[in-house]
This record gives sequence, structure tokens and C-alpha cells, in this order.
Amino acid sequence: LDFLAQSIFPYTQPSLRETSQHKYTIPYSFVAGSGQHTIPSERVKLIQIISRYNDLDNIIWGPWSSKSSRPSPEVLTRFQMELLNWRDNSPLTFESCYESLTVLPECNETLDALPIPPKPLSFQSALAALNAALYNNYMACSFSMLSNDSNFDHNALCTFHFVYQNLRIAEGLTAASNVLDRQILNEDIDISISLLLYLGFRRCYSRAWQKWTIQILRQCGRQGLLDGSAFANTLDNLCLLQLRAELQSSSPRHKCTLAPSTCDIGLLHERILPLLQPRDDSDNLVAYYLRHDTVTPGQKDIMLHIIARATWKQDEHGNIISVNFDYL
Repeated sequence: LDFLAQSIFPYTQPSLRETSQHKYTIPYSFVAGSGQHTIPSERVKLIQIISRYNDLDNIIWGPWSSKSSRPSPEVLTRFQMELLNWRDNSPLTFESCYESLTVLPECNETLDALPIPPKPLSFQSALAALNAALYNNYMACSFSMLSNDSNFDHNALCTFHFVYQNLRIAEGLTAASNVLDRQILNEDIDISISLLLYLGFRRCYSRAWQKWTIQILRQCGRQGLLDGSAFANTLDNLCLLQLRAELQSSSPRHKCTLAPSTCDIGLLHERILPLLQPRDDSDNLVAYYLRHDTVTPGQKDIMLHIIARATWKQDEHGNIISVNFDYL
């Protein structure tokens, strides 16, 4: 629960920074095989690595301050090396995959050729699939922060690579027919693929990836504490704000070497950031949308500005009944 809360509303000093896994509880599905090398124990080790870097506010991004301090490249690289070491020492997670996964993308990987809907990436266990998806999410996050602010470079390519792997994992999970795994995916307190799709949305390569992400989130529905429909509606509203910003912009489009569809979304650090809030007193869902200031080379503190607030109601199927935007 502590890590799940961290992923949505970050706060300092989570209990998971403790090195002993006996300091906290884990979902019931993790108990089997406790003390042995299992897929759940590999998950616990991954969560501990991520939580140790919680002081890097951008690793688990939460705009509770008007400033966002970017970690240094050295710290981000160290974080990535720990993730890669975890990958090397988590055979049960990755051997559960029916395909051999590359550690990093090929330099000549053609993003435009990747199909949407993606080809399912299937695992023998849904827990293993979620382990891999959690790893992919934080690799994408760190590569995104390492990417050049004025161009699409190799770090951006790596970002898109890991995001696309999660789209494939999501497709594989939604097609899964294992009843036990479906019960595990709907535990009240656990990380779900809907959360990871939501976090990865702003790092998608193209609008097609984003539209498919929203579609899958609607299919996910509620998974434990997380509401895929609320995530989907938050991102649908973000797309409307993005189109509004493009219509109002009088500046020329940024030039880049990737496909035009990517230019339509903008560079990674220019994209609108969603922040879904708890329901208000009128039972409306509430989301704030933020943008970074223009980043100069070597700048550590980045100012964040709220550009809009959206409130809406959902019906029992998760569809928006009415939405209201306040532009700030």
C-alpha cells in the first residue's frame, strides 16, 4: 500500500526504504514461497531499489511543489545500473516471458513500424508480467530525464522502447485467460497494469500509442484501488488540452528527426503532465494539468505551472457524463 500510494501521491521517506522486507506487509498473493527465491520476492527487491531513490522527486514524479529538481545524470545512471543488476538477478521474472527480451533497444529500431494495437507480450505468470512492466516504467522514466531537451536522441529512443514493451505487456494481460492470475490482478492492494499505463502515457511515441493506451485503460476498469476509467478520462481530457494548446500556439512546430506524429505530441519535457486528485465534495473527479517551464542546459530546478483544472462525473460504466475545464 505504501508503494502504491507513492506512485500516485509521492511523499518523503516511505517505509519501503527499509532494507528488511519484514518491516512491512505485502499482498496475500506474495506470501506463498516466502523466504525462497520467487517471482514475488523479485518484485519486493525491485520496489526496494525504487524506494531507495525516492529522494529523486522525478523518479516518482509528484507536483506537490512548484519546483521539480532534476537528478544529476550520474545519479540517474547509477539508478539505471541498479535496475539492470536487478534484471540480471531476476531469472524467474524474465524466464517467464515467452520471448527473449533485449536489454536495450537496437540503435536502428524503427518506431514507426511498430504496430498498434501491439503484438501481445505474454508471460507464464501475470505477476512476472507486472514485475517486468514495473521495471520498464522506471527505465523509461530515467531515460526520459536523461534525454536532450531540444532533440530526440538515443535516450528518447530507449524511453519509447520501454513504453512500447509495456503496451505489449498490457495487451498480453488483457488477453490472458488464467483465472487465478486475474484474481491476483484485482487484489485490493497491489500495483496494476493500469497504473503503469497511466504513468507511461506522457512518454508515448505517437498519438496512436496514446489513443490505444486510453482504450486499454477503459478495458481494465477497476483493479483493486485503481480505476482504469478514471485514468482514461484524465488522459482524454489531457488530449483535449493538448489540441487546444496547439490551436492557440502561434510558434512554428519544433523540428525533429522522428516521425511527424511524434512532433504533434512534442518533446518529452514539453508535454502536459496530469495529476488526478481524489473526488471532491460533490463526488466529481478532479484533475490538474501542468507544464514545465522551458529548460536551459544545466538547469536543476524546473518550475511547474498549472494550466488547467478539469472536473467531471462518470456513469457506472466509467464514461464521462459531463466535464468542466477551468483554464488557469
